[in-house]
Amino acid sequence: MRVLRRRFDNTIQFASFGGIALLISLTSRTPYALAVGAALGVLAIRTIRAGVYIDEAGITVRNIFRTHRVPWDDYTRVDIGRAGRPGLPVVLLSRQSAGPVPLWCVQPSTRSKRGADKLVGLLAQVQRAIRDVRPEAAPS
Repeated sequence: MRVLRRRFDNTIQFASFGGIALLISLTSRTPYALAVGAALGVLAIRTIRAGVYIDEAGITVRNIFRTHRVPWDDYTRVDIGRAGRPGLPVVLLSRQSAGPVPLWCVQPSTRSKRGADKLVGLLAQVQRAIRDVRPEAAPS
């Protein structure tokens, strides 16, 4: 199994969400505050597990809010496209049965001048990982 993730970003997000959840839970005992703390705790756990998991069964994309499982027979290609509102540049995993899956979990910042180069580098990294696990599903 190959796993692609941004460990530093995942750790920072986990610490931020988890710290705020803990702070809210310890300082306020109202049901609303506890519910917000619990939601942030779940979000913290989701951020630490975010990444692209590639194995013999297919590709699993664990974005922070949603997990997509794409079996190899549904996978078509990986490419750069636009997703979200407003359409931001992102690496997309195309599939036959539904729309493309954005890989927000490994998305580099594209605000700098080198952002496009980072995005192309990420695309190449995802393509290499897919090729390493499943050579016959070579990305186009």
